[in-house]
Amino acid sequence: EEILEDFYSKAETDEEKIQLADTTIFLYNQAIAKGKDKNSGYWYAKKAYVMEVWKHAPVEDVINAYITAIQNWPEIPIGFKDRLGLIYIKEMNNQNDYKAKAYDLYSELMEAEPDNDLWRQRLEGIAEDLNELVDFAEKGWNIDKENTEKAWKFANLAMRAEQFERAIVPLEFLVSKLPDVVNYHNQLAKAYRKINNTNKAIESYKTLIQLQPDNREHYFNLALIYKDMDQLSVARSYLNKASN
Repeated sequence: EEILEDFYSKAETDEEKIQLADTTIFLYNQAIAKGKDKNSGYWYAKKAYVMEVWKHAPVEDVINAYITAIQNWPEIPIGFKDRLGLIYIKEMNNQNDYKAKAYDLYSELMEAEPDNDLWRQRLEGIAEDLNELVDFAEKGWNIDKENTEKAWKFANLAMRAEQFERAIVPLEFLVSKLPDVVNYHNQLAKAYRKINNTNKAIESYKTLIQLQPDNREHYFNLALIYKDMDQLSVARSYLNKASN
């Protein structure tokens, strides 16, 4: 492998490069066929790279090669996933589903590396606007309705886009599945308030008080709701609790 890479770096003609690409791919195929061990994912990944960069193979073949590499190498370096994502972005159009696949891939990378701003930039570059990201997230959750991570992704994006009605469905699902997660209840209460579902908002904030009896924000938010309902004495009682 190292010898072939060295030869390729010194090749002067396209014909030489194509021959070396074919030889290297043949080498990787032999390693995959004969190895049958934990290194097969590595060989799949390197084969995909050579197909893309050296051989300029058809896009579908390159995509399938990267997908196979990812499936066979759970610890594959993120750079290989990024290469696949960039191909999706470059080739996406109205006749294929590459935009949705790119969204799913970079969403996973952003979850794996939340501090890496590159993945957020890639996501923002995929969608024409935040509303389209919400649509992608909703489709992803609808396909895998029991997936709490996808439900939260959809809910979080819907809240950011101020699509509070749409956010309520995944948030209600999340609080039913994970009733002790404070953030889900908090976002659900906020969504209820935004659509003026007062009774549900009150119910959510009372649940939050049960979960976090020492958090003044929950009492304060309840006081605001009762104030808007002209129930001033109740509002004052919750303000006193917040103050205490």
